[in-house]
Amino acid sequence: MILVKNGKVFSSGRFVRKDIYIKDGLFSKKGEADEVYDAEGKFIIPGFWDIHTHGAMCVDVNAADREGFEKISAFLASHGVTRWLCSILTDDEERTIEAIKRALDAIENPLSGAKLMGIHLEGPFLSPKYAGAMPPHLIIKGNVALLKKYVDASKNNIRMMTLAPEVEGNYEVVKTFHKSIAFALGHSDATYEEALKCIEAGAVSITHTGNAMRLFHQHQPAIFGAAMAEDVMCEMICDGLHLHKDTVKMYMKVKGPEKLLAVSDSISAAGMPDGEYMLGINHVVVKNGDALLRDAPVRAGSTLTLDRAFRNIMAFSGESMADAVPPTGPNQAKMLGFGKKYGKIAVGFHGDFNIVDSNGNVESTFIDGKRV
Repeated sequence: MILVKNGKVFSSGRFVRKDIYIKDGLFSKKGEADEVYDAEGKFIIPGFWDIHTHGAMCVDVNAADREGFEKISAFLASHGVTRWLCSILTDDEERTIEAIKRALDAIENPLSGAKLMGIHLEGPFLSPKYAGAMPPHLIIKGNVALLKKYVDASKNNIRMMTLAPEVEGNYEVVKTFHKSIAFALGHSDATYEEALKCIEAGAVSITHTGNAMRLFHQHQPAIFGAAMAEDVMCEMICDGLHLHKDTVKMYMKVKGPEKLLAVSDSISAAGMPDGEYMLGINHVVVKNGDALLRDAPVRAGSTLTLDRAFRNIMAFSGESMADAVPPTGPNQAKMLGFGKKYGKIAVGFHGDFNIVDSNGNVESTFIDGKRV
């Protein structure tokens, strides 16, 4: 049994000074401790979940093998991430299935660092007008049969999918799979009404809110208006590039901490110096940490990490550390259907947590009670 003593533990939306115990990988009741960690002056928060990342350490998820997934896993854990989804970028059917099968091995045979909990498909049922870094020639209409192939190849491990609500066939896709897949709306030219239709059908989230979508107009609130007004989660990339710092402040005020999802949308350049990298089939150039397509002035993911996003939420919004916690892990666990065992420091939950200092810097990360 492990004891972490004297820390300020995040519990029910606030920090409470208490000791925590972990036995057999789970938070436990008080008992005889074999290992003791003193967290005096520190804060203990649930581990981060990054549910939108395309890679790190020169490894792209679309092409990653076992060794590559281990590199990403170790990198994420070093930045406080305990659980994650790998985001497969829009590609053709054959390469997508190959990527799914490689990811499945990393799910079924747990990685040594941050644990891969499933797959996020970013496309291919998107809007060509808001393709962003998605290869336009690979974007297609919604196709229930094709998604069924992907679900079968993943052995039901596709946990999230980004699609554009206005694209033909996508309403049927959401209606068919919403009980098993968390649908996020994005890369979209949708009107408010089109977005609302998919939300009512079961979509639960908005992908990188404010990026790669039609924006708000007072006479046409569009998908962005639906993101703000409707009862959906909203992803935000808090790197200071994808969103102005005061936009993050607005999101925190309008949606509230319980309806936001901090994501990295990181690519293979995360953790690496400036240079040229791959994002799916795209060539990307990173300069001063900002990733752009080589052949077009289009931002292509980020080099952000979740620990930096955690600190940026506080810095950009002026809100407390307690308000920055839900968007970095607990909300993700709930949205994906893992909320009864993950994302909370409570007896019976998986022992995933970070010890951070008063500035939000991660000093230690534990997964299933093991310091990684």
